[in-house]
Amino acid sequence: MKKWITVLIVGIILALGPLWGLAGTVFGMIMAFNTMGLSGGSDPGALAADISHALYTTAAGFVALPIGVALVIVASIKVAKGKQQAETVEAT
Repeated sequence: MKKWITVLIVGIILALGPLWGLAGTVFGMIMAFNTMGLSGGSDPGALAADISHALYTTAAGFVALPIGVALVIVASIKVAKGKQQAETVEAT
């Protein structure tokens, strides 16, 4: 049962993937604007690298979402069954 509660917690963290991706996007865009400000906008390669970083974090968040939701569903079912079995054992 403890195993499934751990899986549930991991699933919740992964299901929040879009929020983690959004945070990465914000930081990536801050880095991009900082790069643009420092170079005067004359280094498009560095700017593109920072924007790329921002997009990778967004994509990772969207990949984590379905994995997290699946883990939450499976773990919730397993925890509910475990509680039901424990209640059945206690009742007898």
